[in-house]
Amino acid sequence: MENEIIQKLRAVLAAPIETEAEVVYLLVEIRKFLDHVRRTQKFPVLRMYCNWVVHISLDRHGTGSILESMDNALALKSTVEFGAALQRAFDIFSFDRLRNELRQFLQRNSLPTNLMDDPAQWGRLLQLYVNVVSECPLVFKDQRPTGCRFALRRRNNFRSKSISSATLVVQEIPDTHAPAGYVTVAWRWEFKLRGGGTYTRSCSSGFQIGP
Repeated sequence: MENEIIQKLRAVLAAPIETEAEVVYLLVEIRKFLDHVRRTQKFPVLRMYCNWVVHISLDRHGTGSILESMDNALALKSTVEFGAALQRAFDIFSFDRLRNELRQFLQRNSLPTNLMDDPAQWGRLLQLYVNVVSECPLVFKDQRPTGCRFALRRRNNFRSKSISSATLVVQEIPDTHAPAGYVTVAWRWEFKLRGGGTYTRSCSSGFQIGP
């Protein structure tokens, strides 16, 4: 099965990615492969980007997940370290981390890396990806298992201190000050807190799609 998926990936990577359907297909096949080799290849950020194109609600989060990182940061909300800690948590989900993990995945499986080597191809992929997920907020839920039959899962999952859920919305936004061919993307996080109330945080990033 793994070899069949690798051959499909090799075929789709043989030419530049030009459509949203190709982006979805690429990421779905990568996710299938990672499911088969879960114990030997772990790319948490790449997997999360893959999940977003097929699931808009995620409720299984192991130690080291993005939700745990944000939960730890929010636990520092009253301290001077809060801002830096939350920024580090946001950076886990950055396009740079995605690019690094995708490159490592392709290299490890002897697949072409033109997608990352060519800035125009990489920018086009990101733009198509944002188009796919911009209408689909991604919801992270902290589900605390109970009962003996969930004992193994409980050991693998972290227990949230502050967050009951986090919602991420991303969309391309107009930026009249950006250079030609540069796409600006807005990220908006909304956290529902265990003690009641919400906390929101927005940031922006961007990428080049043309000369």
